[in-house]
Amino acid sequence: INDPGTALRNLLAGDPLTFADTETLARRACRQSVMAGDRLNKPEAENLIQRLLACSEPFTCPHGRPVMIEIEQSFLERRFLRT
Repeated sequence: INDPGTALRNLLAGDPLTFADTETLARRACRQSVMAGDRLNKPEAENLIQRLLACSEPFTCPHGRPVMIEIEQSFLERRFLRT
């Protein structure tokens, strides 16, 4: 199925997903996501974080790219000459 709407309706109806359905949904999700340079106000950002942490796979996008990274405080201190 190449139509995201049909794929989503099938998913909600309980039909099993095929590989194409999964890829279509992943592609659609990435295109609708918050992109670099998009501005969010504080409530929007907090809501997004809460929704992200409620996901079963919060650390990667549907294509496997990282959604967040961990930066050690010591790394930041070195970068800002605070050691």
